[in-house]
Amino acid sequence: MSNAESAADCLICLINQANYLLDQQLKALGKDMVRKGDFKDRYRCARNREVLGLNGGSDLDEFLKHQGLRRLENGRVVSLNDPDP
Repeated sequence: MSNAESAADCLICLINQANYLLDQQLKALGKDMVRKGDFKDRYRCARNREVLGLNGGSDLDEFLKHQGLRRLENGRVVSLNDPDP
């Protein structure tokens, strides 16, 4: 076997290992997204906590009440006067 063949075999092995590791990272990121939500969801939640000073659902409900709004069980926010759908 020549040095060029050995180098090519080594590069093929490195490419395969990199591909495997990237596949594992994609699987982990997919599971993390399902469990924690995507970046937009996490950003929105963090922004609500920081800007509005909210620590949980009850604080959010209190904030909405002061705004003349309420949260339905499905998460939608409607006016206090709107009937339940």
